[in-house]
Order: sequence, then C-alpha cells, then structure tokens
Amino acid sequence: MKVMGIDPGFSRTGFGIISPAGVRFGVIKGGRGPKQERMMRICEERERIMKREKPDAIILEEFYYGKNARTLSVLSELKGAIIYLAGKRKIKVYEFPASEIKKGITGNGNASKEQVNRMVKELLHIEGNIPDDASDALASAYFFMVRNDMGD
Repeated sequence: MKVMGIDPGFSRTGFGIISPAGVRFGVIKGGRGPKQERMMRICEERERIMKREKPDAIILEEFYYGKNARTLSVLSELKGAIIYLAGKRKIKVYEFPASEIKKGITGNGNASKEQVNRMVKELLHIEGNIPDDASDALASAYFFMVRNDMGD
C-alpha cells in the first residue's frame, strides 16, 4: 500500500510518501501574492503529485480550534481543496488529531516538532535534513500504517 501524509500550510505544504518502493518527501511552497493565486499553486502541485504517485490513502492532521481563527480558516480552505482533489482521484482520506499522531510516533502527545522529526528519521531510517512540514506529513503516514498493521 502507498500512503501519502500531507501537512497543509499556506506558506509551505509538506508531503511524505511511504510505500514498498521506499520513502519520499518534500515541501510545496505557496510563494507570495494574492490568496487565490497561492492556493492555485499549492493545489496544482498537489494534484501533479497525486497523479504521479497514485497513493491508496491520504492522511491529514485534524485541525484544532485553539489556532488563530484566520489561520484556521485559510488552512480549512486548503484542506478542503486537498480532500476534493483526493476525491476526484478516488483516494481515501483519513484524519487524526495531531496529539494522537505525535503519541503514536514519539510516545508523547505533546511532542515538539523537533522530537517528531528526530523519531521520523529514526523510524524510517532517513539520514540528513527533513523539513518540519515534511516530517509531520511522514509522521501522519507512518502512524496510519502502524495503526493499520501495514508496516513497522
């Protein structure tokens, strides 16, 4: 099974793919300019990646309402667009609370980004730097696979 984790962000959207063929990850930058143009850039690139990678499932973090209302609104729009793109390609989307993913990866539901990044590198045997957005996406994908007994 090929699983894609996505960490939606308006400035940077991280993605991570775990499959029998290996692990891939990256970051899509929203760039500058009007909101609609940035959203289009992110969604067009996200769609290209979905088309190329053909994941069986996409994993997203559930947003919590403690975030800034404006940020939450923009992220919800982006998340909705990602869910739409996945639906167009008949890709199942699963969502989990960030605290559940962090606990599954590090043993601590309040783990820092650095702790998550370190554990993702260790669990997936990755050397070198992983941008935080990509490590969060990989953490989501790995959490889903372990939770569903699809890998170690």
